[in-house]
Amino acid sequence: MNQQGVPSAVNFYNEFKKLSTGDQNIRNGVDLLIAILTKNDYFDSKVSVISVNAPKKQKPYFNLQNGNIALKLDNTDLTKNNANFELLVGSVKQTPEDNAQKWDAKDGKLSVQLKDYNIANELSLIPFFLETLTVKSPPSKDNKDFLHLKDKWVREFRENSNIDFSLHSLNLFENKITALTFNNKSRSESDQYNTSFTLNTKKLVYRNKVCKLRICRFQFH
Repeated sequence: MNQQGVPSAVNFYNEFKKLSTGDQNIRNGVDLLIAILTKNDYFDSKVSVISVNAPKKQKPYFNLQNGNIALKLDNTDLTKNNANFELLVGSVKQTPEDNAQKWDAKDGKLSVQLKDYNIANELSLIPFFLETLTVKSPPSKDNKDFLHLKDKWVREFRENSNIDFSLHSLNLFENKITALTFNNKSRSESDQYNTSFTLNTKKLVYRNKVCKLRICRFQFH
């Protein structure tokens, strides 16, 4: 993990110390995660996993091979955040005792790009969400601060995103999909929101019946 431009006022040691001295709760954990991800100018991290095995009743149950996660953030202006996320998985499978419930997937890739995204407005709403997790009874009236931030989020919302997903093969409950690709492009401009979805697969086997879905495209304006 690499960070650049971390303000001197941010002391990650003190934040971790809070979590290790009995003061651990959801709010502190979320605050620490947000600080690590956004209290900097640039964030760059990568996690690689060679193999993960999770047995059940002393028998093989879940296995993941060759996983990689990468995240890059440009936080110089949180109202115009740029983000790149990538997830790669060589293979993953689950092997319960019931053969009809077994599944496996190979060569999966997920790539997400966000450009000029106003993440500051999103972050401002998180404390209100966390508060709902601990409230014992519904509030008697609306929170004016929350309503103000909600209206601000609506007025300033903008999105320029691209999502790509691909999978070499998926065997799911005796059904099989080969060469699956999915793409979603979204863009908001001049009070107009445009998004498109494209789904493509080379071969689909459903209950021993073979069919092909070359291109399936949806667009919303």
